[in-house]
Amino acid sequence: MNPMAPRLSELWKQTVVVENRVGASGILASDFVANSPPDGLAILFGSNSATTIAEHLPINSATFKGMGDLVPLTNVLSVPAVLVANPTKMPASTVAEFIELLKKNPGKFTYSSSGASSGYHLSMVQFQTMTGTRMVHVPYGGLAPAELAVIAGDVEVMLDSAITSLQYILGGQMKALGIASMEAWPLAPDYPKISDTLPGFQSLSFIGLFAARGTPPDLASKLTQDLRAVLNEPSMRKRLLDLGALSSSVGMPTEAFKRFLEQDSETWGKVIRAGRGTQ
Repeated sequence: MNPMAPRLSELWKQTVVVENRVGASGILASDFVANSPPDGLAILFGSNSATTIAEHLPINSATFKGMGDLVPLTNVLSVPAVLVANPTKMPASTVAEFIELLKKNPGKFTYSSSGASSGYHLSMVQFQTMTGTRMVHVPYGGLAPAELAVIAGDVEVMLDSAITSLQYILGGQMKALGIASMEAWPLAPDYPKISDTLPGFQSLSFIGLFAARGTPPDLASKLTQDLRAVLNEPSMRKRLLDLGALSSSVGMPTEAFKRFLEQDSETWGKVIRAGRGTQ
């Protein structure tokens, strides 16, 4: 259960129901909220794939067309990706060594992802674009099999969730080349940042809160105030940080969240428009 729901029920003195609308990587949920009455009663708990990535993809199953269909309120959390490799199949131990190896061996190394056009896949496309390198993409039907492919040595590397890969890194089944965030990750602050070698590179998975298009500004402001109050309660904040959230991401002010979304959307748009989605 979403841990915010009971606290919001107490605050608003009415039942807050979490309704899972699965399908199309969360886009159906975005579509539902976007087309709900702008009365604040339907709030999207949405990720990149359902928002900033979705608006750049052809979607035949929904009327959701982009971020203009939603009103951003605040971020719940952002979790970084980590560039991981098979310890025996990948000789490089740093991002700089990895880039040098790729440049000397174009098209030789493989990477897995949870599926074509997934966030981690597109981030690897961005990595190749920024470094002028080329790898072979091997998509899998989910994050777990993509991780197992790295562990088994079927592929050499992948961009993975920092949370799920941590156990494999600590167990020696994977090695971390670098974390894809601009700030240190609290659960593993010793991970080197990819951006130190490749300035500007970042890959974050976020969960944000959004209202329906047309929600009046005063109502959106009140919703945001209440949502941020719950997110910034010490016990809730600790819970989110313990789950792997970046400290700066929890309960962002709306304007900061909007800037974050604009940058995130611009990044995905450039990658997708480049037409390199099969790499």
